[in-house]
Amino acid sequence: MTRVLALATEASSPPTNGVRRKLFELSRALQRSHSVEVRELVWPGLDWREVVASVYDYHPDIVHCDTFLSGRLVRRLRSHTSATMIWSLNDAYSRNLRPSTGRSIGLRTFKFPLAALAELAWSQSFDYVDVVSAAEADWLRRLGVTNVRVLPIGRPEIRARKRPQERADFALGLMSSLDGQYGEAACDFARALVGSGAFESKDLLVVGRGEHARGLSSNGVAVVPYVEKREEFLGRIRVAVLPLDRDLGLPNKALEALAYGTPVVGRGQLSALGAAWEGRAFFRESTWTDVLGVASWLVSDGAAWQRASVAASTMMDEWPTWDEVARRYLDGCQS
Repeated sequence: MTRVLALATEASSPPTNGVRRKLFELSRALQRSHSVEVRELVWPGLDWREVVASVYDYHPDIVHCDTFLSGRLVRRLRSHTSATMIWSLNDAYSRNLRPSTGRSIGLRTFKFPLAALAELAWSQSFDYVDVVSAAEADWLRRLGVTNVRVLPIGRPEIRARKRPQERADFALGLMSSLDGQYGEAACDFARALVGSGAFESKDLLVVGRGEHARGLSSNGVAVVPYVEKREEFLGRIRVAVLPLDRDLGLPNKALEALAYGTPVVGRGQLSALGAAWEGRAFFRESTWTDVLGVASWLVSDGAAWQRASVAASTMMDEWPTWDEVARRYLDGCQS
């Protein structure tokens, strides 16, 4: 039996965002056959003695660090344990390590923040750096990170077939809350949807309970304050729309929609979904105009929607479960 010590900046249960959900589901799968201890750490202001005490108390075979714990932590832990060290990154974070346009250095162009350079160096202190997509692994390898593994997000437990299109209450569902850090961006996109002329206010269902939600509600958009079970939301919409051009938390929501047989349209990278089913189950467009066009097409063309819905369910039938992900996680790490 392998002993896994998971160090997390937040270990809420049930999880409150995509990064926490990933750790929550992976830990639950591992616990079926192995021992897992999750320790929640305060970051910043980390108490180093607390981390060392956790290692000595638990005697782990694997130390798992979540996205928001720096590689500096592992460099210091190396003198206290011989356990396998794993850094689990989400796609949005690993993209912060990518080069951006700047002054030319030889044949390549880089402009790294100092912190990103430091993280790249620290990443080599880990035995494995886990990312959720091959695209992100390729990026990091090009930047010199050699210890990268691809560990996908597991299949959601939602396995219901989508209801027939004509019975859905709303044409579109916005797969991002109006509350929180990116609520304003989601609200702006909702306004753009309604203002495009392709859809009316009554066609859209959103989630939120703050100022943005009240503003949309006053304009006729259907707003629910909270969704306890994702099926309650997905069962009321025909097409799921991702309102952000980044992956923060969205791959989990996209997978849940696809598992329910709901076609997904967005502009975000969605690299965690791979490319095999792009253009069939989910649609990744380069502009918001294209997003609106594809969403309108799926809503108005019943045959196209049905094909996409069947493709979504089939894609999820082939997607790895969390138990399969857990087995991949332990490859090369078994005690």
